[in-house]
Amino acid sequence: MKHTIVTIQLHRKGVILVIIGAVLLAILLVTAGYLAGAASVSH
Repeated sequence: MKHTIVTIQLHRKGVILVIIGAVLLAILLVTAGYLAGAASVSH
């Protein structure tokens, strides 16, 4: 039983890390796309 609880906590932490990573990646892509668009518009 104890092992199962530890596994669930690790799994939950892993899921949170994946979500944070995905959000950061999305922000990075949006920012890069916005900057590229702004740069091409200004030229």
